[in-house]
Amino acid sequence: NRATWAPKSRRTFDEVAGHLSLGREGGHGRNRIVHARGDSTGLEVETVLVATDGSEVAAGAERYGVSLAAGLSARVAGLAVVEDRAVGGLRAAGLPVTPPPLEALEAFLVARAEAAGRRLEALAREKGVATSCETTRGMADDILVDRAKSVDLVVLGRDGEHASFRTALPGSTVDGFLRKTSKPAIV
Repeated sequence: NRATWAPKSRRTFDEVAGHLSLGREGGHGRNRIVHARGDSTGLEVETVLVATDGSEVAAGAERYGVSLAAGLSARVAGLAVVEDRAVGGLRAAGLPVTPPPLEALEAFLVARAEAAGRRLEALAREKGVATSCETTRGMADDILVDRAKSVDLVVLGRDGEHASFRTALPGSTVDGFLRKTSKPAIV
């Protein structure tokens, strides 16, 4: 994992031995400032948004985000999105094929997203990190962009639930999010 600013600036956070270099500024009692280019740029991290879809890749992002928040004395805002397109495509008209009842699939997707949020909350609780998790519906990248406006840093997995189809490119949610925001993100 590499800590990078979102693509509009393409800067990287300073690192020491593979970990974010943290500094203390102002009246802070702990090292909570993530630097880019030495002391010239700082970012106080009070809230880390951790996006999860419940996948193995997301679990890694959850662990990283919670550990980072614990080290910064920051809180975690968890987000799990039930993608509208997961079921919406099955309802597409145009062919003389009747889709199966989709209520069970929708209920499964909601239950999975809620379980991912509970897993993140439990992990944060173990590390003593304040957390709140939200499960919502929509287009994941658009919702991430919106929720990122109220946090300091975003942590998300590179591929999510489709990691088994990995290519050299990041997943569509990560790609869409990074293209639409200048919020600092760790992928």
